[in-house]
Amino acid sequence: MEGLTSDAESGASSTGDHQDAHTSTRSRAARQATGLRGWLDWSLDERAEHLREAYVSAEETTAGGNVYISLQQPESSMIEPEVIEGWARIPIAVKDNIDVAGFATTGGAHYLEHISSADAPSVARLRSRGAHVLGKTNLHELALGVTSNNATFGPVRNPLNKSLAAGGSSGGSAATIAYGTVPLSLGTDTGGSISIPAAFCGVAGFRPSTGRYPSDGVLHLSPTRDTIGTHANSIGDLRIADEVLSSRKGQPVEAPTEIICGVPTSFITDVDDAVGQSWEQAAEVLQQGRCRLVRVDLHQLADELSFAGRTIVGWEAPRSLVEHLRAKGFHPEMRSLEDLAARTASPDVAATVRGWIESPVREEDYAQALRTRAQLQEKYVDIFRTNGLDVLVFPTVPVLPPPIGQDRTVDLSGQQKPLFPTITRHVTAGTVLGTPMATVPTGRQGVTSTAVTIQGMPNGDLRLLRIAETIESTLR
Repeated sequence: MEGLTSDAESGASSTGDHQDAHTSTRSRAARQATGLRGWLDWSLDERAEHLREAYVSAEETTAGGNVYISLQQPESSMIEPEVIEGWARIPIAVKDNIDVAGFATTGGAHYLEHISSADAPSVARLRSRGAHVLGKTNLHELALGVTSNNATFGPVRNPLNKSLAAGGSSGGSAATIAYGTVPLSLGTDTGGSISIPAAFCGVAGFRPSTGRYPSDGVLHLSPTRDTIGTHANSIGDLRIADEVLSSRKGQPVEAPTEIICGVPTSFITDVDDAVGQSWEQAAEVLQQGRCRLVRVDLHQLADELSFAGRTIVGWEAPRSLVEHLRAKGFHPEMRSLEDLAARTASPDVAATVRGWIESPVREEDYAQALRTRAQLQEKYVDIFRTNGLDVLVFPTVPVLPPPIGQDRTVDLSGQQKPLFPTITRHVTAGTVLGTPMATVPTGRQGVTSTAVTIQGMPNGDLRLLRIAETIESTLR
């Protein structure tokens, strides 16, 4: 494996000669336009050519945008595959808190680096089809943030505007899709880490129902809330990946003729002007198509889920991280949460870890949060049934991407608001409930992107993906 230099270490710089860069840029557009389905249609020789160019693209985007932490040369995938059908020579990217055999896993923190001896099961399912892991993508340190401003490996720069954050914590996962380097990337999601980068980078994202994909081989924050998720160019590509990752080939599911979309009122009334304008345009287009929009009041439900979710993570994350330290056999001085806080490089992440130490969640509060979550899951289903809803649809994030380095507050209609709760406000509820969520771009707003998230019923992933595909097609 090849480690990479970030602009946190040496400043952004180009790699490869001018001809390679020119070829990479040209073919990158072709790869982005064709997506995963196009890669599957290409011959092995065509895939081999594009795979080599994807490696050059990965080097370039890391030098200029800190997208990858480590890369693998494509030569290992150039041997004649045993099975011609499938994903042979198709590159994928994997967030660097997910194990890939032979790669280092860092969790976005140099002090956690270890060489993985086995693939995480989700990775293994893709590699068993022949997929080539091109590299491990950059992330917010410990996956504990929404900007991917990583103090060790450099901030992941938004491909649409390199002065802005790519979103997090799976920033590199979304950015590499936006750059057109790979057709599919794996990220993880605890509280919006798939949806937020998808929105900021202008790509499609899918957070499956919690438990749909195997979650072993991951540096966890919250076993209750965590899931592996995906980024791609389209919902159709995400649906292809879902079939492999879930190992479930279900009966064909079609979207209803009329899609009843619940719109949480509180998610469209206090948003940035540009986000509001984009939403209004999207809503008008959807209503001209197959969607009927129905306003629903989820304010209290969302607030209660947010509180329960914070409590759950506040109990589970410290224990998960300490368990990881001990299980991986790090040095004796790296055995406690205090050790972790002392070595954490990103100030916002260090503050979060110190907060767990100074104000630990009580066991009885954690137990109550789990009970509350179960009760609210039932209430959520009742809201769908009472209103005859197929999905919820809403702006993914209430604000535009913040400038890199702005990690404490974010501008919302001219006022500075706390960054983390503001950016995660719309997507938190679904992540606590464990429902499937798909995010699709709604268009460019100047030099950045906006998006909507389509949220479904628990374990209704196939139906949700079909509806999201219809909505995506309508918006395009």
